[in-house]
Amino acid sequence: MNNALLDIVQGSNGSYYFENAAESLIYAVIGLVVVLVGMALLIAILYLVGFIIKKIVGAKLPKHGKKGVAPEAVAPASEEEVPDEVKAAIVAAIMAYYVKEKPQCDFVVKKIKRL
Repeated sequence: MNNALLDIVQGSNGSYYFENAAESLIYAVIGLVVVLVGMALLIAILYLVGFIIKKIVGAKLPKHGKKGVAPEAVAPASEEEVPDEVKAAIVAAIMAYYVKEKPQCDFVVKKIKRL
């Protein structure tokens, strides 16, 4: 079977190599150009799809708040900051979840600030 496949690419002089070095160089350049054009085309398509999605999603969002962020994701407008007890409760809940999922904890204390 291999011989049948090799007969397809066999040259006029019976060898399976190119007639001269220029022919192989031309094929190499053509292959390089085809690959680069294909990659550029894929990048252009992805950019166009992203641009269309941004336009569609951006048109549905209200005009206030950060650009591209839903109003629910914007910080609350209250003048008070989140109390320290609530922050501690949130961190404790996250830690309790991760202890069950993965006993090896990836949290590292970097700084301790006295209140």
